Amino acid sequence: MNSFGMQNELYTILAERKLKTVYQPIYQLESLQAYAYESLARGPAESRYAHPLTLFQDAIDMQIAHEVDLLAIQTALQGAENKIEGLLFINVLPSTLMRKDAMEQLLEITENSSLKHRLVLELTERTQVRDLKELRTAVNLLRTRGIRVAIDDLGQGYSSLAAVIELEPEYIKLDRSLVSGISKSSLKQKIVDVLVSISNEDMFLVAEGIEATSDLEYLKKAGIPFGQGYLLGMPKPLSVQAG
Repeated sequence: MNSFGMQNELYTILAERKLKTVYQPIYQLESLQAYAYESLARGPAESRYAHPLTLFQDAIDMQIAHEVDLLAIQTALQGAENKIEGLLFINVLPSTLMRKDAMEQLLEITENSSLKHRLVLELTERTQVRDLKELRTAVNLLRTRGIRVAIDDLGQGYSSLAAVIELEPEYIKLDRSLVSGISKSSLKQKIVDVLVSISNEDMFLVAEGIEATSDLEYLKKAGIPFGQGYLLGMPKPLSVQAG
């Protein structure tokens, strides 16, 4: 498909609101009780945008990522309404938060949701953040509305640690590259031990990509409170009230 065709397809998805959402559970690791859900955007199954990485990368290239972001957030909130207990994690690009018009729309969308005080916006690192202080201003505005913040994929991006220091998120999500095989990697264990030592009751760690029982057991012993991954629960649509 040429660039014009891709652009036309993406604009059609936006105009016809064709995004869908699946939800992956986040568990308290010690008790293995459901704690929250993360929403994951999907385009139409038959299109090139079924995969979110392609969807958002093309949206970034076309300079309409904030529009896709806002539609994904609204779709996720609507899909989870009256269907989950606990928190709802939703991905958002920092660039969306730093656009005045997009932030205004975001606040309007969240204000009209019954989940607004159980919402965690998860900052993804698909684009470089040039001004963390400006992003902190946006994050502080979210907090005045009762919205919490998570840093996604710590251990993957080069600027994540700087973001943790500047933004002081309520949740830090450990990238699957740090989690996978941790039970057999002394280096990964040392890194996680440092992160556990600096976390507290105001900043919780969430391990992503848990796929092996041995890794799960190590994470529990290391003091990681929350986790998600295929071993614990696959992303899927919500059909009934979820705990």
